Amino acid sequence: MDRLEDALRAPDVYDEELDVRARAAAPLAYAHTIVDRARALADLPDDLAAPHAGNHINLKRAYDDYAEACEILLAHGENERAYQVAAAAAEIASALDSVGFTSHLFGSRT
Repeated sequence: MDRLEDALRAPDVYDEELDVRARAAAPLAYAHTIVDRARALADLPDDLAAPHAGNHINLKRAYDDYAEACEILLAHGENERAYQVAAAAAEIASALDSVGFTSHLFGSRT
């Protein structure tokens, strides 16, 4: 596979990992996996046929993953890592705010 194919497949690979890596059984591994998925999602357009249309839906999903990971990391004393994840979430919130999508940040998770 080339880099583009890898990038397009990455969120699905992380979803597959999460199918076997339950939050309750392995919370830190789960948190690290959703951080990786968030990174992958943040770089993908919402519609591959129209990449110029933006990626606010994938950014919202990435924000949700970062928020959940931050909560888990803080609950397990991983404060430095939680700070890094919170900073990534803040960057996404800023990007979403710049396109008027902030009102959707605090809705239900997808």
